[in-house]
Amino acid sequence: VDPAELQHRNRITAYAGKTLHGVVKSTWLHGERINDHGTLTEPSGRLLERNN
Repeated sequence: VDPAELQHRNRITAYAGKTLHGVVKSTWLHGERINDHGTLTEPSGRLLERNN
């Protein structure tokens, strides 16, 4: 694991420099599956607009 390659805000990880084995099968966000074996679901959020 290379902390510089992480795609989240906190670059600190207990896995830095270690080799991990496995695959991501699905991704969940707020209790809803948004990625299933590489297939993205239809976005369910809403666009936030800035009021100028």
